[in-house]
Amino acid sequence: MSQLLKTIQVPQEAIARSITPAVIEIYNDHVTGKGGVNGGGEWFYDDYTDVVIKWATLNCAFPSILFLDVINRHHTDATTMSVIHDKTRILFEHLRVGVLGSSKKRDEKQKAENFIISLREEIKSAFETYKSTSSQTKTTANRGDGNSSADELKKYKELLDTGIITLEEFDAKKKQLLGL
Repeated sequence: MSQLLKTIQVPQEAIARSITPAVIEIYNDHVTGKGGVNGGGEWFYDDYTDVVIKWATLNCAFPSILFLDVINRHHTDATTMSVIHDKTRILFEHLRVGVLGSSKKRDEKQKAENFIISLREEIKSAFETYKSTSSQTKTTANRGDGNSSADELKKYKELLDTGIITLEEFDAKKKQLLGL
């Protein structure tokens, strides 16, 4: 059952052209973004392997909190146009401040960066707690119902052999099942 842990209002200096959700809600099992052009989104921890920050680059003007899964964990670089529609990211504004930029703009940029770092830490803490608790629950459940990790691993090996899942997906599931 989902339990709301924290509601965070995104500061104006971090909102990217109406793309960024105005409010982020961190739950024990997922994150919800409310508002923004895309209407926000939901990111369930079961679907992801990590939560990282991807800072703005020459290819992409938006820094983001990126939810990594077995498919995108090696493909974190993207262009501005592709990240706008990427449902695994929460996008933020990254004010470009040159050497001659005003101190007010530099302060706004620093506030936005500090907010992104702080939000990622909040999400990461809830994510890791969930993954730890979920792993312990699955281990206990596997012992109790006779359904071992080995049996589950065999099922995933069959999926790999038939081409339904990739080797990367199999390896991720194997690590999860074995608690590595």
